[in-house]
Amino acid sequence: MKIILKYIIALLLLCHSSLWARDWRVNTLPKPPDGNLWAVSNPDSLLSAEEVAKLNTLLSDIEQNTSSKITVAVVMSINDEVPKVFANQLFDYWGMGREDNTMLILFVRDLQRMEFEVGARLRYVLPEDLCVQIQQEKMMPAIRKKEYGQGLIKGVEKMSDIVNENKDLLLDTDQELSFAYVKRHGFIRLRSKALEIYIGLTVLTLLAYIVVLFRAMITHDFYKKYQTLKFFSMYVWWVLFPVPFVGLFFFTKYLMKKWRDAPRNSPTTGKPMHKLTEEEEDVYLQAGQIAEESVKAVDYDVWVSGEPNDIMILSYKTRFSRYTKCPNCGFRTYYEVYDNVVESATYAGTGKAERKQVCMQCKYEHVVTYTIPSKARHGGQKTTIKKAIKRSMRPDSESNNQPS
Repeated sequence: MKIILKYIIALLLLCHSSLWARDWRVNTLPKPPDGNLWAVSNPDSLLSAEEVAKLNTLLSDIEQNTSSKITVAVVMSINDEVPKVFANQLFDYWGMGREDNTMLILFVRDLQRMEFEVGARLRYVLPEDLCVQIQQEKMMPAIRKKEYGQGLIKGVEKMSDIVNENKDLLLDTDQELSFAYVKRHGFIRLRSKALEIYIGLTVLTLLAYIVVLFRAMITHDFYKKYQTLKFFSMYVWWVLFPVPFVGLFFFTKYLMKKWRDAPRNSPTTGKPMHKLTEEEEDVYLQAGQIAEESVKAVDYDVWVSGEPNDIMILSYKTRFSRYTKCPNCGFRTYYEVYDNVVESATYAGTGKAERKQVCMQCKYEHVVTYTIPSKARHGGQKTTIKKAIKRSMRPDSESNNQPS
């Protein structure tokens, strides 16, 4: 009988926390002692007195050094409540402040779940994804061994290091943090997903460049090599992605110049050809081609072998030129002279505008008058002329003047 009694007493001592634990609700879970929002709430005594004291010291130091208030709540059970919802509601019930340097760490023993609720200002230094990372790396190894207090201590120590590194940002209440760079793990990290997206786009663009460069390299025709790689010769690439495209931009320019000037053989006779100078090539170009060069819409290279009629003319179009292909002569010497409002649109009625285009080569002119839709009352938005051109190109009158 005595042996059985000893086993019963031992079992009671082993399970005392479970036997006396409550299923806590948001409105029944006690705040930390003295109502401090930078201390530990340990109503089920899952942590030892020494562990609570250590955590309270860490949390108090964080509050004094950075004004950040971190509260730790450790409970046995919350019954059938969802931990994330419980933490969210508890954060508000305790009045921790959604816009402040505040954080709630909730650990539910029977579910082995830990949740983080972080105030808006502290979130720029300790976002929830970083808190989860700290949980996995610093807390969970000890928690899996049922050393709950040690796990929480290690996690809070890491958080203390991070907030202390950024205490100037947290203490400066006048500083706008929404665009701040925050020091973390020894480097400056952007407070959003933008940096990750940017790095991903850089990698994808670099892979695309490698594929295009490979295609250019395996092509034997120098002109095709040039045209294949031309897309990556634009300044936009090294402006958007300075690393690594600053170096690749100059490398691309070097390759393109090399391929454009590389000696080549005639595709007709197989004989070696040489490129003519700008002055020499005009003899072989049409008047329209010379006009295209004069307005810098197209640049031409003329290659000859010395044999009669063995001539190769290669065109290199200029990107973003104001000149387009003329509908009359076919040369890229056609441009817009003006696009003016003749009669402004109102909320009560439509307006009119006139656009004139001229060809520098053949002097062809095209004038069109079109309707501008009436203004729309959509939150103060106004319809622009360019939108009108795309959406409602309804010619009222048109004149085409051919050169005599």
